[in-house]
Amino acid sequence: MTSITEDVRAWARGIWPSEAGVELLIRSGHVVYDGAPWIIRRGDLASIDTAVLLEASQPWSGSEQKLVRIAASLLGGPAVDLSQDISGLDRESVALVLAAIAHATGSHEDSGIEIGPDETLAPALPVSLARRPLTWLPPRPAPSSRVGLPSQDSTAHHLPLVMLR
Repeated sequence: MTSITEDVRAWARGIWPSEAGVELLIRSGHVVYDGAPWIIRRGDLASIDTAVLLEASQPWSGSEQKLVRIAASLLGGPAVDLSQDISGLDRESVALVLAAIAHATGSHEDSGIEIGPDETLAPALPVSLARRPLTWLPPRPAPSSRVGLPSQDSTAHHLPLVMLR
């Protein structure tokens, strides 16, 4: 018998937003488990009833509810307002959501060309963003005191996001 996570992944396989939503729920750590009332088993597949999940998540913490709403939307549930649902997420949840959105767009399928040590060209293998750690760049140094330059505080929310292999 396969595990519940394998069965839910099998149900979503091939539909990138569904794969992303399922993976977001699995990696959140406490949503996908045997006996969850929002999981419907049919043989070796287990689907997620987003309406039941959203209803059941009402007493959960605000951050957990936001993560569930985003995942449910990726699974075809109600659309979310990202301006409301990404604020207040902890760093780990933000990394999971970013990876899920990237996966839903198909970026995990991207490949490019690599130049080998002997200067020959070869296709680069796709690397799933869900496996790449995400990190914020360190804060920018304080700008000079010249007139017209923004202060450190006014630019802090514009720090770029980088992905590392």
